[in-house]
Amino acid sequence: MMLLLNTALSSTSANAIVKQNGLNGAALRNQSRSSSYDDFLRVLWVRTGTNIDQIALGKRTFFTASSFFEPPTTVDHLLYYVGNYYRPGQDLVLMRCIPDLEQRIIVQPILATWPNTFDAIANDLAGPNRDCTTPGLTPGELEICNIAIHYQDITTTLYTQGLAAIFDLAAQMFATTESTKALRDDYGIFPAFSGLGFAVQESSTTTGDPVLMPPSQILRNSVVPEYLLKKASLTDAGCRCVQIPENLSLHQFPVDPNWIWNFGELDHGFCRRVLTLN
Repeated sequence: MMLLLNTALSSTSANAIVKQNGLNGAALRNQSRSSSYDDFLRVLWVRTGTNIDQIALGKRTFFTASSFFEPPTTVDHLLYYVGNYYRPGQDLVLMRCIPDLEQRIIVQPILATWPNTFDAIANDLAGPNRDCTTPGLTPGELEICNIAIHYQDITTTLYTQGLAAIFDLAAQMFATTESTKALRDDYGIFPAFSGLGFAVQESSTTTGDPVLMPPSQILRNSVVPEYLLKKASLTDAGCRCVQIPENLSLHQFPVDPNWIWNFGELDHGFCRRVLTLN
């Protein structure tokens, strides 16, 4: 079902289910990194006419924090912050998910740090027994599984040493073509993934390739939180969604999480399609 979008693109309904909480910057950042955080925003591009009823194609997918984009920012700025890029000729999908307690059990949201990611990969591929001999694993999945199950979250007072151990193990995840493909296909993880729990802004070129970047800039550009949510239907994940054909006016279109929630009620379980922005 295609809908015509009126001019009140970024207005927030007085009856909005979710509202800004008025937290200061420190409290907002602290809340966004809590294991109980429950308000997620995703922007993605799909081929024109694609029907969207799932939050992910692989095993898990990336979201950012809705609260970091209130008040709204433009499509261009949002893409910049989350390390994505503008893709002419495709449909833009704006997705907001606010899972309740039962839905959280389904999507299992985690802050996208390497320790959390190792644990997620081990759970997904090895199961509770941490056994990577699960039938059906690809060679790449077997590689990343065997690395993930060996991570240990050891305490230390020398923080750089602890972090160095994490990143040494993380680098092994990209050691082969097969393991790199498994990370990309199952988790949407590319070499630009830092595992700090923050998306690295401006980390993709217009061709989708990672940007050559020094560590000083990687750390500087780690601004907005990122999370991994397990594959589920939009309905089961507690999501609302709007799908818009690409056009020049999208560059400055204000992405308002409350507008997505108010306007993006699902159309029989599918992302709601918008015909035009005029």
